[in-house]
Amino acid sequence: MDRGRRHVLFLGEPAAEDIHPVLGVVEELLSRGIRISYATGERFAGLVRASGADALDVHTALSESAPHLVVYQSGAAEAARNLARHWDVPVVAMHTGIAPKDDAREAEEPAVVFVPRAFQPDQEHFGDEFAFVGPSVSGRFYTEARWRPPTSEPVLVVRPDGRDEVLAWCADAFADQPWHVVADTEDGSGLPANFEVLRDIPALAVLRHAAVLLCGGSPASVLSAAHQGVPVVVVAGTADQRTVAEQVTRLGLGRVIHTARELPEAVLGVAEDGAAIADARRLQRLVLGAGGTEGAADVIQACLLCD
Repeated sequence: MDRGRRHVLFLGEPAAEDIHPVLGVVEELLSRGIRISYATGERFAGLVRASGADALDVHTALSESAPHLVVYQSGAAEAARNLARHWDVPVVAMHTGIAPKDDAREAEEPAVVFVPRAFQPDQEHFGDEFAFVGPSVSGRFYTEARWRPPTSEPVLVVRPDGRDEVLAWCADAFADQPWHVVADTEDGSGLPANFEVLRDIPALAVLRHAAVLLCGGSPASVLSAAHQGVPVVVVAGTADQRTVAEQVTRLGLGRVIHTARELPEAVLGVAEDGAAIADARRLQRLVLGAGGTEGAADVIQACLLCD
């Protein structure tokens, strides 16, 4: 193994919807002089190369020269551990959302978690091997994005998180209302005139100007709002989304709803709810102090130095 420049292999999540939080960590490590190879599918290969990392096919990673460390997302855990054993190198787990409780019981390796510890359910079961660094939003995709509200009306950001009904409910409730609604969706057909479709920029750039986030309950959506101190309304569907909704309720960050009829009052109420806004800003301080992209890179670099 080359003991010169340190080399980290990232194994991506095969079903990942968004690679940008991890690429922010990759960019930070590259800036520290660390070589990065990233095994992912063709869908993300161009983004990996644009970050400065070497893009690999996930099926050919074994044929590469041995790295000093393997970092993996949860869906690639088995492959990562097999490769690490083959090369006799350490591994670091990376959770881009809430860490599964089973991992707390079975932890055998350091882990980076992209939520602050205060947002993690059952946080008392997670030891010091888990670094809760909060959302990773320091990559160029986030920092170079610019957006300004086109009107003086309050801004509502909508992230359906795979729940098409969330956007449909919002379109029915806020058509022609005195709100500027920004929808994070690929299909903006048929939306009202006061709706804007978010294209090619992160929702974080819009949330800087938002009064409320309406979402389906992904950790990334809620914590992007928390990063900007914005309260949320959650329409949770899947078990994972309901877990996030429980944290929103526990931390007082907004409201959880279940029907279209609840939506208008919930959004208007949260926008004027001083307690929810104060709690969102309290979590914002925790998020900003958790470490983020740089904190994740610190954990990985420390594991390299211990190798």
